[in-house]
Amino acid sequence: MSPARGPLAAVLDVGTSQLKAALVGADGCFAGSCAQTWGYASLSGVPGGLRFAPEELLQVLGRLMVRLGEQCGGLDRVCAVIVSAQRLGGILLDRDGGVLEGVPNIDRRAAALCRPLAGAEYEEYYRVCGRWPGAQHMLGRMRWFAAQPGGAPVGKILSISDYLTWRLCGEMASDPTTACETACLDIRTGDWSQEILDREGLGRGLFPPLVPPGTVLGRTKGPAARALGLPEGIPVCAGAGDTQLGLLGAGALSPGQQAVVAGSSAPVNQVLSGPRTDPACRTVTNPYLAPGLWVMEANAMLTGLSFAWARDLLFEEGGAEGYRRLEALARKGLAERGEEQLFVFAGASLANSRGGGLYPAGQIRFAMSDWNAGRVSRGAFAFSVFEGAALAILANRALLAQAGGESVPEDFLMGGGETKLTLLLELLQRGSGGTLRRVEGADLTCLGGAVLALMAVGVHPSLEAACAAMVRTAPVSAPGSEALERWAASAPRRQEAWVRAWRHTAQEHTEKGE
Repeated sequence: MSPARGPLAAVLDVGTSQLKAALVGADGCFAGSCAQTWGYASLSGVPGGLRFAPEELLQVLGRLMVRLGEQCGGLDRVCAVIVSAQRLGGILLDRDGGVLEGVPNIDRRAAALCRPLAGAEYEEYYRVCGRWPGAQHMLGRMRWFAAQPGGAPVGKILSISDYLTWRLCGEMASDPTTACETACLDIRTGDWSQEILDREGLGRGLFPPLVPPGTVLGRTKGPAARALGLPEGIPVCAGAGDTQLGLLGAGALSPGQQAVVAGSSAPVNQVLSGPRTDPACRTVTNPYLAPGLWVMEANAMLTGLSFAWARDLLFEEGGAEGYRRLEALARKGLAERGEEQLFVFAGASLANSRGGGLYPAGQIRFAMSDWNAGRVSRGAFAFSVFEGAALAILANRALLAQAGGESVPEDFLMGGGETKLTLLLELLQRGSGGTLRRVEGADLTCLGGAVLALMAVGVHPSLEAACAAMVRTAPVSAPGSEALERWAASAPRRQEAWVRAWRHTAQEHTEKGE
């Protein structure tokens, strides 16, 4: 792909495990991109509780922007700024606008208080807000904050992207694709649900006003803009949910299309023409970036983090070299594998909005006869991490179609960091029996953010035109091999076995009250 030319969108992305900054041109080419890992501090004495310092976001993103400026010879071509962020994270402000707490998406401080939310009376919440309320949502976390004695009153609840956008331009607002993750938004109207707010004792004034995604809220100014090295006066666009931006970066704009945004997690999404929900309350329904469209999501959960965990467990090398060695070992395991029942549940999951989706303990399951026979090897383990991610994604594709009352589309799109693992793509392509198209680009979410921002400031006249100019996909080919052929033939049966084993694992946690 040729170097980006002309105006650039600056995209800041706050992910679960990385902070990223990218400059993307109107042709979809990346002029530059850089990232840094980040993490969270534990809350002393609070099981599952995590926090971060919001000011550190600006410091790290500022350093990334300095590096970008050095890569690209300056930031003078930037014509728009947009922020993407983990959807379930949030920042609480006091009544004077000071920071009370930064809460990451994987914080589970409210787990014990939210166990009563499993009752059938909360089915109405699901129909209104498109997800089963739980400890991962701000609705649940506010129950925890309300129970803390002597705490400062909360004045405003912002998503991470809302907070950074406010700091950059001085205007406070949110958008429906981000606000829905509070479990306080009515997905049917795109507005805060007064019914849910009243039932939870939350004032509407705690939440910012809502605007369409990409709305130009103001222009860069003040200390935050200076910290990022951005000149004053650049349009700042309202951000959006990172997964929805990833779908846009894949070019998914038509009802029925399915796309996987594979980074730390692997949400599988299907574009809808209406705000449908799953009768069994397993999936999540979100507003989308294009007017009149929604997306239904079945998240395969922490597949990307599972790959990172397996890499770090097996090899000293980190980064790309560690992943290369992990994939080589997994291919060796594929070539040697028989019919062993080895499954690694270190993050890959089947969507279960009512159950919270993310269970507190991973498991490695295998038959003792396989272990005694020496078939549970390093190669078998490495391959099982790949297979588990692939089977989880395929199972969630099927679940989405079932929940939406439709057939599984033959073709689907996939982009994100996990697409660098070619064995995963080959397993998905062969296991689906259809056509998998890989989205080109250094980062799917940043590409989607640039599509939205450059449309918002008039570089492209519409989202459709922006996607046509900026998004490129190519079909995945899976070279034939005897081992891959054997696996593809057994894939439907393996998928059924994986789902049975996962449900058994999930049931164990449910029975323990976890």
